[in-house]
Amino acid sequence: MRLKDSTAIVTGEGTGIGKGITLRLAREGANIVIVGADIVKSDCNQYFSKNIGGYKAAKTLAKSLIEEGFCAVAIEADVSKEDQVEKMIDETIKSLVLSIS
Repeated sequence: MRLKDSTAIVTGEGTGIGKGITLRLAREGANIVIVGADIVKSDCNQYFSKNIGGYKAAKTLAKSLIEEGFCAVAIEADVSKEDQVEKMIDETIKSLVLSIS
């Protein structure tokens, strides 16, 4: 529980290696914010597609973590967009930081 009382924001990490990182952070006691986007405006990403399913995966992982007793939330955001990053930070504060205090 080295990360007890901390919050980790993990972007684009509902599957694969990121999922493993997210699970480890949760098991170390961090409150988890999983950020993903289902649709991106450009296909210049590792999937070469506009529909990447990141938010859907983030919601699934957050639900699984909550069922295991961890504190987790999924937030939809494309981190290549400044306004969405600002929204992500605001939602993180509202969802986790204020509810934990």
